[in-house]
Amino acid sequence: MTRSDKLSDPIDADGPWRLAEFERHLILSRTEEGRNRAKARGVKFGRRPKLTKHQRDEALAKKRNGETLTEIAKSYNLSHMTICRL
Repeated sequence: MTRSDKLSDPIDADGPWRLAEFERHLILSRTEEGRNRAKARGVKFGRRPKLTKHQRDEALAKKRNGETLTEIAKSYNLSHMTICRL
């Protein structure tokens, strides 16, 4: 068999893609297992909140009292959009 015959063979041509797909599946499985173990240990995922619970409650009270988002944000050194999402 010549090299060009091997490349046109559907089984041989499909081999590398199947291997890559299998490796991808292994990586995803291991990642999911690791995340699940970490969650079971109590690890929290994602960004830490910019404000503590107390600061958040204060900011919401200021917002209800009519203070502007920009004023509230400046007092906590944050963006007004962060306050808007509270």
